[in-house]
Amino acid sequence: MVELVASLWGNLFQTLLLIGKKQKSLTGTHLASAIINGLKSCGINCEHLIGQGYDGASNMSGKYKGVQAIVRAEYSKAIYIHCAAHTLNLAVSNASNIQPIRNCLGIIEKLYDFFNTPKRNNVFLNCIENGNETPNAKSLKRLCATRWIQRYDAVSDFMELFPYVIDALYNISNWHDSSATDASLLSKSIDSEFIISLQVVKLLFSYGLPLCKQLQKIRIDLKEAVELSNDTVKHLESIRANAEKEFHKLFVQAETMALVFDLVLAVKRITKRQINRGNSCTDNARNFDVEEYYRITIFIPYLDFFISELTERFLSHKSIFNGFECLFSKHELTSKEENEFTELIRFYSPMVSNDSLVLVELKLWQSKIRRCEKIPNTRLEALDICNKDIYPNIYVLLKVLCTLPVSTSSPERMFSTLKRVKTYLRNTMSENRLNGLAMLAIHKNITIDPEEIPIRQKKYLHHDCLNLIADVEVKCYGEYGCFSVAGPWQDISSRPVNLFPERPDKIAPRYCLYTRNNRNACQYLNHKDRNSVIMSNMIPTLPTYFITHGFLEGGDRPWLKEIARQILRRYDANVIIIDWEQGSGSPYTQAVANIRMVGRITAHLINVIRTELGLNVANIHLIGHSLGSHLCGYVGSVLQTNFGVTVGRITGLDPAEPHFSQTDPMVRLDPSDAMYVDIIHTDSRPFIKGGELGLGMSAPIGHLDFYPNGGENQPGCNQGMMKYINRENGSFYQGMRRFLACDHVRAHEYFNESVNTVCNFVAIECDSYDEFLNGDCFSCLSDTNPEGKICAEMGMRSLGHWKKYAPTIASSIDPNASPHIRLYSLTNGDSPFCTYLYKVTLNLANSQLSKDHGGEVGHFLVQLEGTDSKSKLLNVFKEQHYKPGSIHRRVFGSTYVGTIKSVLLVWNHSTTMNILTWRFEAPVIYVESLTIETFNGGQKLKLCPPKLIALEAGLSFRMIPC
Repeated sequence: MVELVASLWGNLFQTLLLIGKKQKSLTGTHLASAIINGLKSCGINCEHLIGQGYDGASNMSGKYKGVQAIVRAEYSKAIYIHCAAHTLNLAVSNASNIQPIRNCLGIIEKLYDFFNTPKRNNVFLNCIENGNETPNAKSLKRLCATRWIQRYDAVSDFMELFPYVIDALYNISNWHDSSATDASLLSKSIDSEFIISLQVVKLLFSYGLPLCKQLQKIRIDLKEAVELSNDTVKHLESIRANAEKEFHKLFVQAETMALVFDLVLAVKRITKRQINRGNSCTDNARNFDVEEYYRITIFIPYLDFFISELTERFLSHKSIFNGFECLFSKHELTSKEENEFTELIRFYSPMVSNDSLVLVELKLWQSKIRRCEKIPNTRLEALDICNKDIYPNIYVLLKVLCTLPVSTSSPERMFSTLKRVKTYLRNTMSENRLNGLAMLAIHKNITIDPEEIPIRQKKYLHHDCLNLIADVEVKCYGEYGCFSVAGPWQDISSRPVNLFPERPDKIAPRYCLYTRNNRNACQYLNHKDRNSVIMSNMIPTLPTYFITHGFLEGGDRPWLKEIARQILRRYDANVIIIDWEQGSGSPYTQAVANIRMVGRITAHLINVIRTELGLNVANIHLIGHSLGSHLCGYVGSVLQTNFGVTVGRITGLDPAEPHFSQTDPMVRLDPSDAMYVDIIHTDSRPFIKGGELGLGMSAPIGHLDFYPNGGENQPGCNQGMMKYINRENGSFYQGMRRFLACDHVRAHEYFNESVNTVCNFVAIECDSYDEFLNGDCFSCLSDTNPEGKICAEMGMRSLGHWKKYAPTIASSIDPNASPHIRLYSLTNGDSPFCTYLYKVTLNLANSQLSKDHGGEVGHFLVQLEGTDSKSKLLNVFKEQHYKPGSIHRRVFGSTYVGTIKSVLLVWNHSTTMNILTWRFEAPVIYVESLTIETFNGGQKLKLCPPKLIALEAGLSFRMIPC
């Protein structure tokens, strides 16, 4: 989570960005890289970074290897400011290390824990009810574990309830159990030192509390933070100067408080050898003056530490503000202030002019402030009255001051909803119980029927809803066996909600058979009605395909019937559509559970077909989309476990990620579920990233895992929603779903086209998508090319390639490990999606002319011209800075053009907002040569411009064979 304060179109705005994915390492290097890359992915120019604010953790604030140091090494103006709220917290925490103060706070915490049980708390509440007065506080509060200053409320409430605490401890000490011993010990710990320390803590915390609250405000700025810390220190120094008088007030209050306990304030025994207690001598060494003793041993040391810590820890904030301070001053500049301001403008050059005119501008600005009825107190007030045309440099400096971070409280507050769980419940119940209650609260729409749920301990059934979740492990459904929600099926991080499947008669999956004898008329199969199988058009010697949908869909979806139609067009086969619409509805967690039941029912149907018709299970190909992918995995697993047979192939079309990522192979589709498992990943972004949803898995889970276009951000999926509404015959609901899940849907669209396409959906093994695009993997493994990569056609025809490479793969990996081969490819943005792969290498001239002109920012368009046709103008090389002599490689997809004869090259110049990069001459670029290659060692042609001339922006020239 990153809080961003920026200036856009002359206005300041503040927002929170969720950037980056979960980091495997929390070192400064990794976190700095994640922050910078995340900002860049949001389209933010990091060259304009002027400030960074974090807490004091070493990996964030480290001088050499912390995030701030690494970021500033790359962006020197991004000065680091330690979060002011954390600074205050550390100051108070360190000051409170004085032993009497630490002991006092520890006793308050012990008393809170002591009364935090029902039996003891009832005694405490009875004491309050039977008291002569009615206090505002009704219970003790826990001392805040993270924000020390906010312990003030707990201390204040404790002091108000102190008489009732004493009464409750006295009553409990008369019990005949361990509570009596604890109560007696706690009573003895409440002594003179405790009462004095309590008064001192309340006083000093009361001065820090306003500062703490102000530092956590969204609009706090550096000027306010420095002034508030200065004001707090001044008040504390005033108390220190009048320590005797101020402490006397506290001492009188302490004496009144001690009367409740029938205690006379006294000095502890003083010894020469005791070093863990205050042994300070007083002026009246013989008749130890109690007030003077505690003033010297507690009040003054704590006050001195408090002032010292606040002064030292806010010193860096003050030093940063020094140069800006003159922007709010009406008096003439001193030589010191002038030097500080000169250093400031030198640091922020070239954002502000680094010359004497800025000093003149500052004096004019100060004259304007002197004429104002009210001096601006904050940087926003100053910015509002600053005319950027008259005071351009002052305006920039004020914007910088507005942007500099002061506190990190805002992004931290995004996680504050955890307080709803971190309550009394967190401390009085087991983890399972807490999780169960949390799930019941979140999923209020799920009705729990006690009659359906077997309970291990039935005594909990009527008075403890939690055990309906915590104690249920197995539920059985007749012939389909029992289902567990324990073991690998339960995981706090990946499967926080784990339900049982619904009843088989409620899900009621239907199996619709199509063959070439009934292409348009469905025949329904039912494993409980064997005649439906025997009397069907099914031919057991033919290949059999099962196709199924995912969440919120049904068997009537057009894409299912289209794949069935394409298969029957290519093969004489049996095609069965699994329709489990009755179990695919919301909530998603229930649909996840239901596919386990559908998987078992489907396995029973296949077994009936096998026994009645003699179907060879090795000829079965299961095809599932999203949740349907894992459903197919369950079918394959049950067939092996219950019936001792293995299906031939499973194809997972963008298997669903939520509740399946990082789970045990038993829970999801994996290579052991069939002889061959191939996966097409099209929406493999993290499930929630920057407001976008990634619905598919990113991890490889098959024998061959295909990642078209890198597995995410499919071409053509950034078009308007109306296109999808029109595709769904005007249905707004279906069109909106298609629009939101476009990347996810592409998987079954690619597979559908692969069945009968004349184009080959060629994919290549590579370590990463970037390496694939850079052309590092562009030839196939063969006997004549042992350095090549595994190549396969994505979709229906991938099985033949697996059979070809399986022996090679098996010999190169651990025999106990499952092979996961990642293959990458490209597609078009619309149907037909299949494209031909080309690799282009662009060499920019390193001539003297090119060097003299320098680099340019822009992008190249390429048009292939072949014997058969021409391609479209393709945006091959993305916008970037092109330097003389640089070489650029890229793999791209295009229509087949035959033998390439020439290439039309177009260069478009891009103008940046940085005026330092503007030219006053025509933007041109010098190209030396361009090499084009077809995939896997086909044609390779080097092309050159007609002559070594500059290519002007917006124009083109035809590259011809050199």
